[in-house]
Amino acid sequence: MTDTVIKNYSALKDQWLARWDEAVTLWSPYVQLRVPTFCQTEKEESAQGLTGSFAMIRLTDFSVVISLRQIHDLKLDDYAVEILAHEAGHHVYCPADLTDSARMIARIQRAIHTPRRSDRSRARRPG
Repeated sequence: MTDTVIKNYSALKDQWLARWDEAVTLWSPYVQLRVPTFCQTEKEESAQGLTGSFAMIRLTDFSVVISLRQIHDLKLDDYAVEILAHEAGHHVYCPADLTDSARMIARIQRAIHTPRRSDRSRARRPG
């Protein structure tokens, strides 16, 4: 990796950090997430558990992780607010952790419960 690339990532990191509060505030001014972790190399991405994507939020510690390398390669440099807000949304709008996710799925299943075949056959029996 050349010094030029590292300087570009440094400027990109500064640009994205400057938009972090704006992105989080789109959901609510009361959201409290720590500043994202920015990766510059595949090794850093791997160490953070960022695989198969250029951005994520970890459910274990609610950390947003961004691959500056991939963002730059995909020419997404100018989409900081959109991408950061999307990741914050996984904390705010979508279940905040695996426990909340399980509770939500259980509630949905109860709400849209379709009677089992045995339940339907009992309901149709005369008498």
